[in-house]
Amino acid sequence: MQSGELDVTGKDKIEIVLGDRHPDSVIVKFKGHHHHVPCNPKNHDELRWELKNKHHHHPHDHRHDHCNHQDIYVLVISWHVTDMRCIEWAVYY
Repeated sequence: MQSGELDVTGKDKIEIVLGDRHPDSVIVKFKGHHHHVPCNPKNHDELRWELKNKHHHHPHDHRHDHCNHQDIYVLVISWHVTDMRCIEWAVYY
């Protein structure tokens, strides 16, 4: 298991390198509740995530007919928030 917290503001994204094992499950969520400003109730914070597999290619062995590569999994978390928020993330194997 890997986990962490991110204190975020504004709009941005982060890539967290997880290693070479494919996760069984991923949880990404805002920590706690957020109180919206009464004069702007339609303004909602956004949180998105995706799991990417970035192959690390090793030099080809031209004597053999195969390609060696290593899986590298990356958790990409993006947000667009109106105030400071805390994002919790956890990856289970």
